[in-house]
Amino acid sequence: MAAGRKLSGPRDWTGLSQSPRAMWGECRGSALYQTRIDLTDFASKCSCPSRKFPCKHALGLLFMAADAPANLLDAAEPGWVSDWLAQRGAKAVAKVEPPEKKPVDEKAQAKRTDARIAAISLGINLTERWLHDLVTQGIAAVNLDRQLETAATRLTDAKAGALAERLRQIAALSEVDQHRRIDELGYVQLLIDLWKRRDTLTQAWRSELDAWIGLAEREEDVILAGARVEGQFFVLGATEIENDRLRERRTWLLDQSSSRSYMLLEFLFGTARGALLPPGAQLTGALALYSGRAQQRVVLGETTMQTEAQPRALANFAESLLAHAAQIARSPFVRRSASCVANLTVCKFEKQFYLRDSDGAALPIVSGTGNGNAALLLYLRTGGVPHTIAFSFDGYAVEPLGFSDSAPDGQFLRWVAL
Repeated sequence: MAAGRKLSGPRDWTGLSQSPRAMWGECRGSALYQTRIDLTDFASKCSCPSRKFPCKHALGLLFMAADAPANLLDAAEPGWVSDWLAQRGAKAVAKVEPPEKKPVDEKAQAKRTDARIAAISLGINLTERWLHDLVTQGIAAVNLDRQLETAATRLTDAKAGALAERLRQIAALSEVDQHRRIDELGYVQLLIDLWKRRDTLTQAWRSELDAWIGLAEREEDVILAGARVEGQFFVLGATEIENDRLRERRTWLLDQSSSRSYMLLEFLFGTARGALLPPGAQLTGALALYSGRAQQRVVLGETTMQTEAQPRALANFAESLLAHAAQIARSPFVRRSASCVANLTVCKFEKQFYLRDSDGAALPIVSGTGNGNAALLLYLRTGGVPHTIAFSFDGYAVEPLGFSDSAPDGQFLRWVAL
């Protein structure tokens, strides 16, 4: 900005002109740089080698147009301006009207699917052999973390990415939770058993199995053909897991009529931002459901957003655990569901934080560096006073998502995300 302000005088420029569509000029530097601005959205292009967008020359031209518009004379667009505008227009049309897709070669598609299933089957057979060896040796006798990573890499190579990620999440569990690791390895064996008789399963169970192995549906297919659930959905909050440059974001939505939770799952690379639904907002409209037994993962359909709303809260943990049990009854492989419960107090016993409901029941807040900080933040923000708090639950511990901030008289003020 400072460098651009220095170039906002006419002495540095030649050929300053404008048309109804654009403004342009050539700025003197180590060379004569051609700078142009599209007036429809103020996008810019310059022939300088700068990697900053907009560059200082484009900012200088914008500053001059704002401060001294008389310096820009009306003129016909030169070729280097009109050609650039034409290219931008063609790209805009291509985004709005994508080219017609070629017809799908169903035989080739089936052949690719068969090849992938064969590769997955090979990887799963090797994983089962490893599991049996693990049981024979005993978990305490091996470096389990290293073996889990090796097995996960093998499954990734076999194109069973979801099952590979499940193994990596088992490795992320603390060694203190060895019993939980054994439970999770049991679910892996159950998935393997189901895969071996995949052809005998109902379509719903097959879709469920495929999702947990790594044969997920395409989002566009879900939008076109997925079952719909309509209503009002409160955005409780989101959690993220980072693996190298890939981020896995789960945004939790609460059905305001049934208190059932749905999850928008996104895999984001690098600095991608995703849907970014603001916690505390309410969506009204339809969600498209992925097929399968769980019917928890969704894609946004046609919805409108109310930026500030109040969630419908359950009375106690007993009600939220019933909702969690109902989700597990749909699919035993579901790890988490989300709930919102009124009158929860954050408390601490020894070194562990807990959420305690009005009946005195308590659930531990998940431990770990990041989540431990979230637990401490929630503890300090709520000050030992009962609040309506949202959380996700995995059958062992809760992970806070947000809470309602209330006035001294108890009136709802806003939703605070964690």
